[in-house]
Amino acid sequence: MPALAADLVKRQVSVIAAFGTAAALVASADLAVKALEILKEAVPYATRFAVFLTPSAPWHRSFLQAAKVAGTKLGVQVHTASVQTVEDLDGAFAMAVRERVDGILVQPTSLSRSHRAHWPIWH
Repeated sequence: MPALAADLVKRQVSVIAAFGTAAALVASADLAVKALEILKEAVPYATRFAVFLTPSAPWHRSFLQAAKVAGTKLGVQVHTASVQTVEDLDGAFAMAVRERVDGILVQPTSLSRSHRAHWPIWH
């Protein structure tokens, strides 16, 4: 996985999305830190990121705390949005646009995986 992430960074992709086994790793709050570090490397000019969280997920608090710690460590603002249902996505993306975020990290949950086909493509 590190080699694949390094290749994506080298290609200067704008968005990295991980589904499947990543959800099992979320119990370790390090996933949020690592994901934001990859985003920051991929978008080196970034000053702010959005983190979409699902409060009903058991690892919600640890993921949120890790994202805040990573934001401080990387020198970026972290804006959060609660996404409990698919209907909450419009508001979350509206916040991301309003705050002019440079990247979005989505907490891997069954909600984000089951609706990934509906996510807009950002350029």
